[in-house]
Amino acid sequence: MYIMKRISIYIRAKEISPSGYYRILQYTDKLHGDFIIHNILPPVYYKYYLSHRNIFVFSRFLSLFTYILMYVRCIYFLIYDILNHIDVVIISRGLLPRILLYPIPALLGKLRRLVGTIIWDFDDDILLSKEISEKEYLFWSQNSDKIFVTHDYLAHKVSSEFCEKIVIIPTTDGDFSNIDIAYAMALREKDFSEAIVLVWTGSAVNLAHVIPIITSLDYCAEEIMKRYHKKLILKICSSAPLISVTKYLIIDNINWNRLLAVDILIKSHIGIMPLLPSEYSLGKGGFKLIQYMAAGLPIVGSGVGFNKEIIQKEFGQIIELIDDSEAWLRALITFIDNFEDYRQAALKSLDEWNKRYSFERNLDVWSQQLGLSHK
Repeated sequence: MYIMKRISIYIRAKEISPSGYYRILQYTDKLHGDFIIHNILPPVYYKYYLSHRNIFVFSRFLSLFTYILMYVRCIYFLIYDILNHIDVVIISRGLLPRILLYPIPALLGKLRRLVGTIIWDFDDDILLSKEISEKEYLFWSQNSDKIFVTHDYLAHKVSSEFCEKIVIIPTTDGDFSNIDIAYAMALREKDFSEAIVLVWTGSAVNLAHVIPIITSLDYCAEEIMKRYHKKLILKICSSAPLISVTKYLIIDNINWNRLLAVDILIKSHIGIMPLLPSEYSLGKGGFKLIQYMAAGLPIVGSGVGFNKEIIQKEFGQIIELIDDSEAWLRALITFIDNFEDYRQAALKSLDEWNKRYSFERNLDVWSQQLGLSHK
């Protein structure tokens, strides 16, 4: 009799952890396996924590309570997995922030002796950001059987003695696997003569990368109106609005949800991913650019880290200095002069996604690594 593999996934909170969803959870419905999802924090509480953690008089108590809650839940989940014959354990980024208190390391050691495989997955420089400590980083490097990362830069952050464990798997978006690109092009062509729609999607904390380019985009909006008689619209799809005073640029703030983001990208013209130059930005996985490509959008992004590998001249433009207004204008003009040139760039963008970053490609990697067949 066939016995289905049991796979437990440790994630901060599945409904509101985009990293965990796009890195891991979106593949579970497509694989033959018994997946058990352990929310280290209850999703409702995690939303509350994120909205209140910066209130000064409240933050220390809230942080302490949150850590205790995570600690207790982790112990419970580990004991559950030890007692319930789990075959594979997947850790999304980490378990606890900064330190693994007793008895969690002991329980993990026991679990490792029982399961076939432990996979540790992360998509940012979580050591540099201090999301986890050096001790925990080393612990997972030593005690995982596979280490999934988005690109070579993060792979090289792991000690060379563990390099044989590395699996490179860029973050992608399966929601676009079956988009009707002809329909999307028809929508874009309809608006092309009157307005160019830029789109940026991301978490509220990453709006810090967008704020420095608003002046440049306002300048671009003025020039594009003068030269092409087209409005320039920037759609911000995030959990928080971008508040800025502009004269020509139209900013449209949209509260993010996963399915709405698909609709917004389909109706936009160009996807942008500015990045502030920093060591942390070198570890970014370029997910926004890959997501835009999945929607068949030409892309413009900062020449930082993995962005430089993703962006190709056939469908993208690199901005070397984030606040260079003329560079932004040149980049945008590349795609807005006439629709046929725009169409070709958009189709090449989608073609590159299909070749290098598709959901199906990543699904095959997960299938092979987990030893599971596709549904």
